[in-house]
Amino acid sequence: MIWIVFCAIAAGISVIAMFCDNFITDTLFKGRHAQGQKVFYGPAYLVTCLAMFFIFPIQNVPLETIGLLVLSGLINTIGSIFYYTAMSKDDTNNVTLFEQLAPLFYLVFGRFILGEHISIGQLIAFLIVLAAPIIIVLTSRKRSKKAKLCTAGFVALEVSIAALGHTLAAKGGVGLDPATLLFYVMLGKGIGDTAEILIMKSWRHRFFNVLKATKKKRHFWIPFTADHFLYLAYDALYYSAMLMAPTIAIVPAVVKSAKPLLVFLFGVVFSILWPSFGREKINKKSISIRLVATGLAVAGVTLMQVLS
Repeated sequence: MIWIVFCAIAAGISVIAMFCDNFITDTLFKGRHAQGQKVFYGPAYLVTCLAMFFIFPIQNVPLETIGLLVLSGLINTIGSIFYYTAMSKDDTNNVTLFEQLAPLFYLVFGRFILGEHISIGQLIAFLIVLAAPIIIVLTSRKRSKKAKLCTAGFVALEVSIAALGHTLAAKGGVGLDPATLLFYVMLGKGIGDTAEILIMKSWRHRFFNVLKATKKKRHFWIPFTADHFLYLAYDALYYSAMLMAPTIAIVPAVVKSAKPLLVFLFGVVFSILWPSFGREKINKKSISIRLVATGLAVAGVTLMQVLS
């Protein structure tokens, strides 16, 4: 059951990383062309792969497996484009609630790619989960409903693409140690992010303009570096849990069910103590809505785990 411990730690790390993303997107990039962050992460992933090659004994694996794992990383970089777009349009708590849709996609891809079984009870559980983002949208003011739907759409794209990438990694990672799996997935991410920023001139310009405009360079480099290492730790725990868990869908279910409450708690604290790091709405109505939505999301995901 150590995979559950990995999931719990991964959830906490992921929440802190999301607030770092929030800070970088809002404070540094001002919500414009946040995908320009890939100018840092592309080379960072490639350097990480180089370091892993010399530190860990990377297994010799068939070319087909290498291709599958690298493809997984490439697919995840495409999904991150929509993640940055969602982060630039809404707060961390809402993005996290919309991410509760993720296990549904894992169930679908797990069924068709890995041959895992989907029960009627699991589908009912996800209808309960689906109520969380619906509540967020319906309780928004009229002028913000369109924005909430837009955020939900971007997050749905991100989590569906990420689910496909992770499922392919689970398929290719059978029999591999976590270091080898991570090495090739990170290689795919590095190649993908680097290719994207070479294609998107506006993203490159935005990154270097932000760097130039930041007077104290440590305020630029420290958040990026911290964010990168947080995601490395998250990926190591997440992929390790996927290799150990009874079904692939249960891993995102456990992680996602823990995140809304953690994001809400961290968000309130950060919004009070460090407003530039957290931008959660903390009025009475907003708190009540978030608690109800979070409760439904947790209940639905918990039911899915029981039925797995």
